[in-house]
Amino acid sequence: MQQKEFTSLPPRPKLNSSAEEAYPWYSVGSGIWEYPLNSSNSLDSPTGTTSITSGERSVIQWCEPNVQWPLDNFVITHDYIEEVIFLEGGLKDLTLQQEWGPGAYAYRLPDMKHGPYRAGENGCLEFVKCITRGSGSDVRILIISC
Repeated sequence: MQQKEFTSLPPRPKLNSSAEEAYPWYSVGSGIWEYPLNSSNSLDSPTGTTSITSGERSVIQWCEPNVQWPLDNFVITHDYIEEVIFLEGGLKDLTLQQEWGPGAYAYRLPDMKHGPYRAGENGCLEFVKCITRGSGSDVRILIISC
C-alpha cells in the first residue's frame, strides 16, 4: 500500500458514460464503476478485473440506480476477504429480501455466500477493501457488491 494524503473523490460517472468519459473510474460491469484508492500490488490500471496472488486492494465502487448483478442471479462467492461500507444510497439483497442503506457494513470471509443484489433508486456508493486469504491464493476481483 502506498502512503497518500487526502484527495478529493472525482465526480462519479454519469449514466451511460463511455470509458473515456468516466476516467479515472473504470467499469467492472454494466452500470458498475470502480475508482482505485490503493493497492499493495500496483493494481491501479483500469482493466475491469484484477488478478493478484497476495495483498490487498481498496476501491470506491459506484452502482448506478437499479443496476442488478450478477445478471444470471447466482449467489456470489470468492476466495478473498471483503470489507464493505455503504457511503450513499443502498442496495437490496435479492436472496434475503433485505434492503441496506448508508452506514451498512459487511465483513465477508472467503467462500461466504451473498447476493445477488439490486442497487436502490439512488444508486449505491461504497468503500470496498479486498484482502487475499494468503500467499499463493489467486484472487480475481470482479464485481464485488454494491
